[in-house]
Amino acid sequence: MYPQLARVCKTNCTTYRPLLFPGGPVLLVAPVLALLTVNLTLPVLSETVFFAGLSHDNPELSETLKAKKGLSVATATNVSIRRVLRYLALSFLLLCFSFVPLIGPIIGPGLQAILTCFTLGWELLDPYLDKLKLDYEGQRAFLQRHRFGVVGFALPFTLILPIPLLGPLCFGWAQAA
Repeated sequence: MYPQLARVCKTNCTTYRPLLFPGGPVLLVAPVLALLTVNLTLPVLSETVFFAGLSHDNPELSETLKAKKGLSVATATNVSIRRVLRYLALSFLLLCFSFVPLIGPIIGPGLQAILTCFTLGWELLDPYLDKLKLDYEGQRAFLQRHRFGVVGFALPFTLILPIPLLGPLCFGWAQAA
């Protein structure tokens, strides 16, 4: 009946389909896992960059925190592994939820973005929380009290880090923030 309208609708639906497919939330997982891996294998790197940025903004707090001992390597590794496993488990559940007809493709990516912001904020604050000697439950309680601030803090980095060439260059900038 309206062949031109049918052709336009078919073209537009094909163009935007990759943005709305149920597996779309998985695209946010890769940069956070990369940062978690780097911080788990090279914790000195994240701590050095974090304190370099903090000493620029607040030299007294930076020196005070540097003087503290922090968590042991075993406890810090345990916290990092539990954080990664929690993130992967919740991301998998959100991936499964995104397959629910009608609401899944709409709500799933938004919830994945919030989870990614929260986890990325937790990872960026890891050197600070480590120096406060907070174990996994203490860190979760601290971050739950400040969850809106943590999500708002990590939101710009969550949007920048998935960009192919720009994202990896911003890891240090994110850690120093």
